[in-house]
Amino acid sequence: MEKDGIGELWSKVLNDVKESIPEPTLKTALNNATVRVEKDRKRIIVQFPRAYMKRMLTDEGTQCIEKAFSRRLGEPYQLELLTDPAEDEGSRDGDENINGKAILNQIQHARETLTGPHSDSEHVESHRGEYHRLNPRYMFEQFVVGTHCRLAHAAAQAVAKEPGSVYNPLFVYASTGLGKTHLIQAIGHEMLDNRPEARVCYMTSEEFTNELIDGIQHRERMSAFNRKYRNVDLLLIDDIQFLIGKIQTQEAFFHIFNTLHELGRQVVISADRPPNELETLEDRLISRFEWGLTVDMSKPDYETRLAILHRKNRERSFGLPPDILARIAKRVDSNVRELEGGLTKVSAHQRLSKTALTLEGVDDVLVHLVKTSSHGRATTPEEIMEETAAHFQISVDELTGDRRTARITVPRQVGMYFCRELTHLSLKDIGAAFGGKDHTTVIYALNRVEERLGVDEAFAREVVLLRARLVERFRASKD
Repeated sequence: MEKDGIGELWSKVLNDVKESIPEPTLKTALNNATVRVEKDRKRIIVQFPRAYMKRMLTDEGTQCIEKAFSRRLGEPYQLELLTDPAEDEGSRDGDENINGKAILNQIQHARETLTGPHSDSEHVESHRGEYHRLNPRYMFEQFVVGTHCRLAHAAAQAVAKEPGSVYNPLFVYASTGLGKTHLIQAIGHEMLDNRPEARVCYMTSEEFTNELIDGIQHRERMSAFNRKYRNVDLLLIDDIQFLIGKIQTQEAFFHIFNTLHELGRQVVISADRPPNELETLEDRLISRFEWGLTVDMSKPDYETRLAILHRKNRERSFGLPPDILARIAKRVDSNVRELEGGLTKVSAHQRLSKTALTLEGVDDVLVHLVKTSSHGRATTPEEIMEETAAHFQISVDELTGDRRTARITVPRQVGMYFCRELTHLSLKDIGAAFGGKDHTTVIYALNRVEERLGVDEAFAREVVLLRARLVERFRASKD
């Protein structure tokens, strides 16, 4: 069976079982597992990058997946769950295990002081998926270290090794797309690997705000809100700058921070600027952010960009030659997110055109990464929406409206995707251009398009055709 066929089969199986398996297990474990079909042995191998992901799948879930595979393949198959060969939990030495248990006992004692003991280990395990919400790809092993982030990486590893003991809080700041979310989530993965029962909570500041508002509106949920955040062993808060101007949210976070810090729990915070530049954020919060260590991440240099591309090219089996990777590394120097996006687009274009790309062809594919078109005029969202609507044969009003049918939603997501790449607009401004959508809707759209580009060839072809249409419009405008 071809690799693409396996991927398509796996997607169908996951769709078959999505109602029977908890969402955290689907998102955290199954969506990032690799699958191999051994027809001669009538066996399906599902391999997880981390051992704790494998533990998230219950016996009932395993049986459900096995039945779905057998139904799809037309005959009985046996399911076998594995972890990455490099993931050897038994390799940790005895001293580390003893120290880990001692620390867990201290954490458990502190937690019981606040809220009373957990009923049993099963109760703790049942909340792990709900709490950590970590992207399985955001691990230290997948993070390419360069001169732009060496100190931040070293600090993150130190915190993961001794949470609550060094650099508490750890404050990481960087511009969009430079990998700060990857780095802080890697701390969470490392802690869960070392201490499986630890409570790790990753949240964006906006999600934190929304939970607080929900608690205020429904008083019975406020106690659950307080328990959740004051019981964690590691709190990861992303994009803290969005707390600016939200006085009540800052007040709640201030008290949660104090509680965790006093109990020796680790807090890790990310932002797009250092603490002293977070205008209008309360001084007492800023002073606490500066208690620990503040580190920054800058744009990666050419060598680091090329190393990132080689790793992603290998991990995703794109098969692009070194000269093409070097061209992408030279062409895209803004941030890691756009670098990876450029790699995906070049690979998709080559796969769909079924011809080898020239270096000049790479430039054409990546023209969208230049925020100003070749004729010197900034690309506008109106232009992108017009071309997107025309390509998908809908109206601009439908594109910016509230209808959520697939006929409208897919073009809307693609339009947002190109607005992110071709304009200087922020996520909030893109949402506003599309009829006042929330910036979280834009984030979902961007992620959804990126995911589908790698697995849905028909969809990728539409995106490539629309990109060509946009490039042609820019060239015509120049002429």
